[in-house]
This record gives sequence, structure tokens and C-alpha cells, in this order.
Amino acid sequence: MFIHNAATFLTRPADVKTLKEELKRYTDVYFRRINKFVMLALIGAYRCVLNQQISRDTSIYLTTENGNLGDTESVLNQIYRLHSLPMPYNFINTMANTASFYVAQGLNLTGRNISISSQNLSFERGLELLKTDMDLHVVRSALAGSVDEATASESHFREKSGLLHDQVNQVDRSCWLYLRSEQDGAVGEVTAIRSFQTKQDSLQWLETHGHSCSRPLFLSFGMAIGSEEKEVWRQKIRPDGEFDYIRDCGYLNATTACGVAEFVNQFKSANLLHVNKNFQDQYVILLMQCY
Repeated sequence: MFIHNAATFLTRPADVKTLKEELKRYTDVYFRRINKFVMLALIGAYRCVLNQQISRDTSIYLTTENGNLGDTESVLNQIYRLHSLPMPYNFINTMANTASFYVAQGLNLTGRNISISSQNLSFERGLELLKTDMDLHVVRSALAGSVDEATASESHFREKSGLLHDQVNQVDRSCWLYLRSEQDGAVGEVTAIRSFQTKQDSLQWLETHGHSCSRPLFLSFGMAIGSEEKEVWRQKIRPDGEFDYIRDCGYLNATTACGVAEFVNQFKSANLLHVNKNFQDQYVILLMQCY
């Protein structure tokens, strides 16, 4: 899979009015009854296809860790605190997969349209599915994105976690890749994405295939990888450098899509090996090359 563009949109929690103004920078299409989650998806997708010749049969693989937090919280508040039926607009918009529909509508795309969530590995699962579809020649080009809102109940989050205000620093985020099966004009390539049931399986695979990794090679970790485990991977890989996007994005905001998109935009003639896992200790290794 060849990467033709990458875009990130990270902002402190913004209201709908602010996001509408940002969206107007990229399109004059009028979208009715859209919420914050949908607008984040649209802004990130539009930024990703900016100055790109995108075909109408481009598919959309939208991934999310938490889905539409804002309207979900509103609906739960109406049901359990106000003891009333939820407002129809709020209720309909709890479905996070409507965001990918609006992206397709706004960009006039007719390809596959899929929304994916998988605890802490959502973006990886989306890329795995996309790779399978491209290998089968079902999909030729696609937008793969990761969209999440900042936690809606921010004050409750701080109270429960014990974190101070300046330690939370949550952001709304929308990070996207534009990928095609053709290399011409590409800025990079996803060379491998592999899932493993255990850490040992992933380390064994790396022993077999690690020698073929191109250099310079940078190592990057998902947020579930602890400090002691990071050292194990460093010793195994012996990277030329480390790309710590979590330090820049913040622990609460870091997703694999953020790291990959930022790497594409910051590095040339470099390679990234990204290690991540979910909370059942299932691992995914992502290898990427930037031209």
C-alpha cells in the first residue's frame, strides 16, 4: 500500500461553531445536522485530499477508539438524569459510522465505506482490512482515518483520575492517510502490518524478518507499551533513532494514526517500525517507509 498524502488535525477541545469555521476553509458544501464528531472526520479527510487527484471509487476506512462521545453523553444524560426520551437528533448521531457517510458525501466518493473500532488497535485493524482488500484488487485507493473527540465529561475525568488541569491537556483529533495501490507519486509505503497473539510471537517474527528492514530505521511505540518493555524492543531492533509521538501529542491523545501521519510529514528517506498492543496483550507490528 502506497501512501500519497497524510494529514493531522489536533486541536484543544473545540465547539461546533469553531469547527464549522475550520471546515469552511476546505469546502463550501453545506452539511445539515452534523455534530462535532462528523465535523472532525470531515476536516481531517479534506485536509488529507488537499491538492490530490482523488478518484470517485476511493474507499473510506474510518477508525475510532471511542466513537461519538459528545452525543452519547447527551443521550445518557437525557435518559438517566433527566428521565426523558432522548432528542432524535442526539440519538441518531450516537452512531459513529454516520461520519464516514458524510465524508463520502462531501468528497463525492462511491467506494467502500467502513467504520472500525478495536480497543487500542483500531487504526491497525483498519489498515489490515484495507491491505486485504487491496491485495484482492477490490480496492485501488482509500482514505484511512482515525477520529476521536476529547472526553466529554472532562471535569469528571479529572476528578476520577486525580490528574491536575495542566496534566490532562486533551485534544480533538482527526488523522488520515490517502493510500493507493499504485506507487507513482507516492510519498511512502506501508511495507508490512502483522498481528500476533503474544509478544513472543511478534519477537520471533522480527528475528526472522528484522534483517530485511531498511535503514535508517526509527522505532515507535503505542501508548500501551510500558517503559521496561520498550527497552526489550530497543535491544532487539537496535534502531537508528526513536520517534516519540506520544511525547508531542500527549498520552491521552496519542493514536497510531497520529504517529504514522506525523512521521510521513516530518521524515524523508526513513523507515518506521511501530509496535502496539491492546489490553489483552495482542500485538501489531507496522512497518512503513518514507521516500
